[in-house]
Amino acid sequence: MLLAEAIAEEEYIEELIDKINSYIEKLLIGSNKVLLEKKLKELDELYKRHQQYDITINRTESQALVKMNEMELNLRDARVIKDSLYEKLFNFEAMLDKALRANKPDDVVCIDVEVLMTDVEEMRRDIKTIENKIQHAIWNTEVKIAV
Repeated sequence: MLLAEAIAEEEYIEELIDKINSYIEKLLIGSNKVLLEKKLKELDELYKRHQQYDITINRTESQALVKMNEMELNLRDARVIKDSLYEKLFNFEAMLDKALRANKPDDVVCIDVEVLMTDVEEMRRDIKTIENKIQHAIWNTEVKIAV
């Protein structure tokens, strides 16, 4: 199984857990104790399965390597860098937006807007590159889920 498939399966299990939890809430007050116990057991099994996927995915992400520039990072570190770049991009885009909206006669823009625009575009390219490398690693890494 590929890491991407394991991640999708884990997300599916999470959806099932949410649905069964909702169903169990409806069964808590009522007369169908047998069905409630059956659903609780089913929920317990799903949680165990979810743990297996979560542990395997986390271990694999810690071992799968992504080459970025001159360094190799594990997949988890690459995701942290991507998330950090997204935060930086968000802030720089807000600065750029504010600078571009300065339209009052006494507004003085104290930053080189062209340089800021270049920085924003560079961050977007870097994020796209990292996302592509992460996706490549996810779709090319094998995992074995313990049963």
